[in-house]
Amino acid sequence: MANNIVQNVNKWEREIAPSHYMLRVDSFSKLTTMLLKGGLHYFKSKSFDASGYKWNFLVYPSGDLKTNSMGHISVLVCIEDTTSLPKSWAKYADLKFFIYDQVRQKYSIFQVGGASNLPDFHSLKTELGISNLVSRAVFDDAANGYLVDDKCVFGVEVFLLDSKFAEERFNMFVEVDKTFTWKISNYSKLGSEVHNSYEFPAASFKWLLSLYPLGNGKSRGKHLSLFLKLLVDEKITCPKLLVHFILRVRNQKSEKHREYPCCYSFVPGSSESWGWPTFMRLNELRNLSNGFMVDDCIIIEAYLVSWVRDIAPSHYVLRIESFSNLTNMLSGGETQYFQSKVFEASGYKWIFYQGRPIKNMNTV
Repeated sequence: MANNIVQNVNKWEREIAPSHYMLRVDSFSKLTTMLLKGGLHYFKSKSFDASGYKWNFLVYPSGDLKTNSMGHISVLVCIEDTTSLPKSWAKYADLKFFIYDQVRQKYSIFQVGGASNLPDFHSLKTELGISNLVSRAVFDDAANGYLVDDKCVFGVEVFLLDSKFAEERFNMFVEVDKTFTWKISNYSKLGSEVHNSYEFPAASFKWLLSLYPLGNGKSRGKHLSLFLKLLVDEKITCPKLLVHFILRVRNQKSEKHREYPCCYSFVPGSSESWGWPTFMRLNELRNLSNGFMVDDCIIIEAYLVSWVRDIAPSHYVLRIESFSNLTNMLSGGETQYFQSKVFEASGYKWIFYQGRPIKNMNTV
């Protein structure tokens, strides 16, 4: 077999066992003796599965002669049958070897190549490893925990980095500058049910407002709840719209309106709305001296400032064509962070965002 030993190694500890393969040796001295008598310098494991491929783990109890590593433990992993792969195949790997510290009850981890220089397997390099994992002097000293009562445990993890990631790309920033005004009469007679405005267009999309006169959920009886909704339209082909908007209740006696800005990612085709369940306290709204309610009438506005269209779509990549525009949009909203669409990784669903969400903002 070709020899491909990596010397750049990162080391740390953890309590979690290796994910892909473990070798428990009840008598390391007997294993070493058997290998020497059989003319072998290494032990080769049975095949194990990792990242969609089959592998073998090799351990050299006294070091790999080909790398002049005598007096050390040497380890390797080898990818098995590669005949189904194309001739120019290459797989970058996050490769880690483990030795269990029986004294501290932790695993010593040795990462091949380090965190910033991941090694790659290819047709001319089907095995990778570490020639000087630990010296035999360190390994044999029971105080170090690796070999206790002639027992030891090795392990390996092989995570291949395939470029099958979810991706979003923002490159159509559109200034909307559209205000929708909704005048609601006989407010005191509306009751607790949700009330929807009529549809209104803005920048080729249709929207509506949802109002809960007596609050929604935990805010019932205490607040006015207000939400903006993007309506379903089969003509919409983009998976998401990042929208900067402002919702307000107008003050009919002064310019001291109650308003909140937001920058939120709407997903066309979903039934989700976005806004505030605690938009405004009812006692503040009903106090006629405040100017929000006049002759049992209130005025609600939705101001759509701008939007950016997601035209695209190992896990998630966000490509931004104009970082300054995105920053300006977010700074104009109260959330001050971007939240991605849901993407899958390691069998679970995730969301990428940076920042601190507003406590009283929610979806319905």
